[in-house]
Amino acid sequence: MAAVAALHSDTCGLSDPGTPCAAVGILRIGADTIDTLALSDVTLMVETEQGAQITCDLRIEEISGTEPAAVEGMLFGTHEHKAAISALVENQTQTRNRPDGWWVGRSVPRPATEAVFTCEFRRPEGRASRWRGGGRPVMIGGMGTSADAGDASAGQGHTLSLPEPTGPCPVGTTSLWLTDASRPDPWAAGVNTRELMVSLWYPAAPSDGRRAWYMTPAESEILIASARITGLPPDALSTVRANAVVDATPAGRQRSLPLVLLSPGFTNPRSTLTALAEDLASHGYVVAGIDHTYESDATAFPDGRVTTCLARQAPRPGRNEKVVAGRTADVCFVLGELTGAHPAWPGAGLIDTSRIAMAGHSIGGAATISAMLADWRIRAGVDMDGATRARIPAEGLSRPFLFMGTQASYTPGTPGRKSSVITWERDWKLLTGWKRWVLVEGAIHASFTDLVLLADQAGIYVGAGLSGARSLDISSAYVRAFVDQHLRETPQALLDRPSPRYPEVTFCSPEAETRA
Repeated sequence: MAAVAALHSDTCGLSDPGTPCAAVGILRIGADTIDTLALSDVTLMVETEQGAQITCDLRIEEISGTEPAAVEGMLFGTHEHKAAISALVENQTQTRNRPDGWWVGRSVPRPATEAVFTCEFRRPEGRASRWRGGGRPVMIGGMGTSADAGDASAGQGHTLSLPEPTGPCPVGTTSLWLTDASRPDPWAAGVNTRELMVSLWYPAAPSDGRRAWYMTPAESEILIASARITGLPPDALSTVRANAVVDATPAGRQRSLPLVLLSPGFTNPRSTLTALAEDLASHGYVVAGIDHTYESDATAFPDGRVTTCLARQAPRPGRNEKVVAGRTADVCFVLGELTGAHPAWPGAGLIDTSRIAMAGHSIGGAATISAMLADWRIRAGVDMDGATRARIPAEGLSRPFLFMGTQASYTPGTPGRKSSVITWERDWKLLTGWKRWVLVEGAIHASFTDLVLLADQAGIYVGAGLSGARSLDISSAYVRAFVDQHLRETPQALLDRPSPRYPEVTFCSPEAETRA
């Protein structure tokens, strides 16, 4: 499944929760036996000496109950027929690829373990010639591949790619090398300026130009070595297929596009939030992803230097607070470079300086509150799975804020809960404006980045109960809904109540749960 998904990553919306999906039927032909596997609504019939042997998967029919029959009895195209179809699809969507539901082929291998299979039908005598040959055809989700192809990792290697953005706008990207001469670097002794690399993603005019590198080969080598991953080529992350076109012409009217700032987790480069950035840009946002130099395992500069994570060597007591303070200064500086009188980006005139938000992962999320307290230009903020550090003053923070995290670390009110959730509970009381606290079932800390998706594609198990494609779909949808509501003043029902499209997401009411 992973190999077939990789072949179609450029043409199919593999992260969409509704499509694509595929019934799977496989015949494995041995010297004397035939094994069969069926997943979803496919039937395999094998003629044997004992008669026809059938393998089928009826779970979708069992789950759907009487709804298909009700649809079949209606006049096609009527309002009642459309409503019944919608109800059927909604029911099937909610129960798809769940332990108590039914399973279908998707862009991750997990459903294969839930297939119906029958082993070792004896092959009929006298029919060996029918099965002779080299690459034996096997149908996987309606697309032919070869049973002799072997494992993808053993053959052509891993194909790593990001999901296509969901918005209507083509996406461009460019990089800025910025220098803040007003302050020394907080981590590199004797360096009297602060240098930053910033990636911008933005709505662009259609272009057939070159797609952006995900990161440089040098950055990839350092990150893979730092993570102690031995199953990937050193340059594997530099080969990831992103969607944005390098230096494409920005599109839009002057002062019309909201700006979203992104801050990655500690040791992570800005590229780990690329999928979120590209998706926001495809919906009409300018997005600025900041590499906080010496806090990432690797940051490549245009002059050939690659800086590493010096901050990791700092004493642990007070280190996180120093990181947050430094990132706050980085964010304020970048904002000035993008919205000031002499902006560093030629397309900066498109930015509506009255509509700016910030989102961050891990300590980048913690830095979001600190940056909002320091800079009034940031109208709204999102913390993705980051324990907060900066103390909100007693008068509170009245601008909109979204907490989005894992159940394991941020479930409020639970006995013996982690210190991380206690920081959210503390700050929740001081967030006096619009606020939400949502948790994602099955997510791990890295699920709010590109990393789990790329691990899935590379065949690396990271312990997530949710596929990387699905977790990116969820985090992108909720961040986009948040900025749509608070920067574009477009109400979003997704933020008001649980959604059947995202059953993994739960809303928390920390006051009630803490009292309980």
